Amino acid sequence: MLLRTLPLLWTLTGCATTRAPVAVLPLDVVGGTAGRVGAQIRRSVSRELARARPGTDVLADGRVDEAVRQSDGCARQRRGHTCALAAGRALGASEVVAGAVAGLGDTFVVQLQIVDVPRSTVTRSLEESFYGGAGDQAIRSISERLVDRPRPAPRTRRWYKSWWLWTAVGVAVAGVAVAVPLALRRDSVNYEPVPLP
Repeated sequence: MLLRTLPLLWTLTGCATTRAPVAVLPLDVVGGTAGRVGAQIRRSVSRELARARPGTDVLADGRVDEAVRQSDGCARQRRGHTCALAAGRALGASEVVAGAVAGLGDTFVVQLQIVDVPRSTVTRSLEESFYGGAGDQAIRSISERLVDRPRPAPRTRRWYKSWWLWTAVGVAVAGVAVAVPLALRRDSVNYEPVPLP
């Protein structure tokens, strides 16, 4: 009995989190040498997604390519936001990585975006250029920057949370608390004014 309820408890407590798959579309290619680089970037982004997001199912390239070929959204507009959404919905993916790479000689320009399929929004976008001699290192760097979640900016301490401000306020309040009763104190002894000559 206990063994049968463990999977249910595991699911109800949220311990068994399964993420919807992520698809990496083939990149649009402009220029003769960009095709090889586009394939390398696609493989690198897939590896980086699997590394940076444990538990994420990155869909196989063949399955994604087939969905792109069969998608009406991709037939009307080759790649782009419409194609990414259509392919993502067909695959049941939560996110889709789409983009393009252009090459002129040994210089490449890469444009990538992560599209949140259920919300139909671009959650991450990256445009980079690099020289072909930088090759694998540049591609790995681009993949890491696209996939890594943005780090929050360092929090600055608010002025009203400063120790010196509250110390000064405390001293002022204590001074007022002592000075006001002393100034308003009425003594029981009557003092007669002394006339000046």
